[in-house]
Amino acid sequence: MKYTAKALLSVLALSLLLVASPVMAAEVGVDQLNEETGFDSDNDNNAEADNDRNIDIDNNGDVDNDADVDADTGHNEQNKNTKGGDLESGEVDVTGEWESVINRYDLCDCLLGDDGLEVTGDQENNMTGAESENKNKIDVDNDLTVDIDNIADVFNDLDFDANTGHNEQNKNTKAGDLETGDAGLEFLIASWANNSSGSGDGGSDVVVDATQSNMITGADSTNKNEVLVDNDLNVDVRNDADIDNNVDVDIDTGHNNQNKNTKGGDLKTGNGEVILGIETKANNSDCCVAKGGDLEVTANQENNMTLMSIMTLT
Repeated sequence: MKYTAKALLSVLALSLLLVASPVMAAEVGVDQLNEETGFDSDNDNNAEADNDRNIDIDNNGDVDNDADVDADTGHNEQNKNTKGGDLESGEVDVTGEWESVINRYDLCDCLLGDDGLEVTGDQENNMTGAESENKNKIDVDNDLTVDIDNIADVFNDLDFDANTGHNEQNKNTKAGDLETGDAGLEFLIASWANNSSGSGDGGSDVVVDATQSNMITGADSTNKNEVLVDNDLNVDVRNDADIDNNVDVDIDTGHNNQNKNTKGGDLKTGNGEVILGIETKANNSDCCVAKGGDLEVTANQENNMTLMSIMTLT
């Protein structure tokens, strides 16, 4: 009797999130001046810059790999033979590989962007009139909101049953050779979920350069200089992948009988082979299509020798 059973199973399960730290620059430099203002006048210089980053990343990966292998090359019988022949059985080979990659990212540097938001300007209220209202204002808002929510559930189940035995040679006057065996399974199952990649710039990049002045304004006049900038990038990536691979293989090259023969001939059986490859990719995306940024505003505003005036740039 010959008995050989080989099984090799390997599993690679990864849940990766690769985030590159951004290099961001936020600079605000505004010169403000109220000089020689009039009696009972209202003179305001206002510069506001808001550079917010709100990033919420939720990843949930659940990977189940299950393998059930049953190999039986025995249970062979030679009974009550006058002259029994050779009986050989065996050889079950199993090779396999599991690979699961869940929620893998190489894109966050793309989303976050780099060097951005620079505000420079000069604001001046000079020689304003009595009881006049003079205002200079710069309001800049640069927001980036990224919400990434990935849920992946991968279940791989492999059930392999091989039986090359249960061969019989019984009650033969002269039994011939009986040989059985050879059951093989080779499989590769690879699953990807929520794959993303990206490169380049995204968000940021706001430059505002404004010069505003209210000079020699009239009494009881209203003079306004205003620059408003809003540069928003909202990215919402939601991927949900459910991957189920189920493989059930049953190979039986045995259960051969040579019974009650005067002279039994040779009986040979075997050779069951299955090669299986399954590869799944889900929710592939390149986020850089949602690129934002690159906003530049240059403004020169002046109210000079006014009686009553209003200037607004938005």
